[in-house]
Amino acid sequence: MQNRMMNCVITGGYVSIPVLNSSAGCGVGSPFDDGQRYEMLMDAVVKGLKNPCGIYIHGDSMMPTISDGDMVIVDADTVPAWLDGRIIACNLNGEIIVKRMRQQNYSIFLYSDNINYPRIKISDTDNFNIIGVVSRMYREL
Repeated sequence: MQNRMMNCVITGGYVSIPVLNSSAGCGVGSPFDDGQRYEMLMDAVVKGLKNPCGIYIHGDSMMPTISDGDMVIVDADTVPAWLDGRIIACNLNGEIIVKRMRQQNYSIFLYSDNINYPRIKISDTDNFNIIGVVSRMYREL
């Protein structure tokens, strides 16, 4: 029997979720390609998420929290009002990036967990869209 979440099919303890064709940059962003494919994960990985989406990570700017090659699970329908300090996936000027968001004095900054990377200030001229909050991470051993 199949149970449907938005864009997902759950069968026998596994769920097929959409995964963006573009990987997200943890360092330098990746060009955004809105295509997607589907991958199977254990349904416990996405339990409680309304619209889960997987994004593979490349780069080391979010180390030690997120590593190169990890998949982050974003709930694309859930963007809480308070994002300060949360890790988000966003489209910034046509590139997908994963960073920690901070709000300071009416400005938005994106920070890396790796101190070797500078913060990014979002300006009025930037094309900035939040894809969603990173809710989970999936890492193969």
